[in-house]
Amino acid sequence: MRCLFLISLLALSYFAIAQDFAAEKEIQVIDSLIQSRQLTTAQRKTDSLYKQLALQKTGEQKAQLLELKYRQALIIDRQEESPAESLKILIDMIDEVEAARLYSLSYHVYLLMALCYEKSDNLELTRDYLKKAYKVYEEHNLESIYSTYCIRISSYYRFTNNLDSMLYYAKKANVFAQKYGNEKDLADSYLLLGAAASSSLPCKHRSNYLPL
Repeated sequence: MRCLFLISLLALSYFAIAQDFAAEKEIQVIDSLIQSRQLTTAQRKTDSLYKQLALQKTGEQKAQLLELKYRQALIIDRQEESPAESLKILIDMIDEVEAARLYSLSYHVYLLMALCYEKSDNLELTRDYLKKAYKVYEEHNLESIYSTYCIRISSYYRFTNNLDSMLYYAKKANVFAQKYGNEKDLADSYLLLGAAASSSLPCKHRSNYLPL
């Protein structure tokens, strides 16, 4: 009986590991779809996977559910909907993300919140959430994704008409994006460098915002 119990336990553990791996792979697929702007497919896959994982109660599924919530907010932002909808998701989840000590995720949540406030022309709150993101980066050595912070704060300085700081962080974004292979941040850094070189500080129009 004890042998059968151990075999059953091992089988369940293997099944759980296989499920976690499959979910992580699906999240990677969703990320690729978001980056290639296949947003309808990305949203469908995100919602489907979220429903599947919500039926399970393990700690690993909880982390994955929070990752998927973030992607729901990101997809809404990329669809150029009102930032209010993305913000609602992000505000509702941030305490849980912090409690779970998901530092990379909390960093990205703060940066997306900063972008939402930037789109809402609330530059004071934009700055506040950039500070929160920087604190997470600094405390947990998230150098591999530092370029995303540099893009966001360069964009902030773009809208506050601080050309020197905009250029400084655009250059840093370029360096770190190349170092760690962050293709979107690299592309955005060139856009910001081009805007800084031409001194073309923008009017506040939707097309001038750089998505996360």
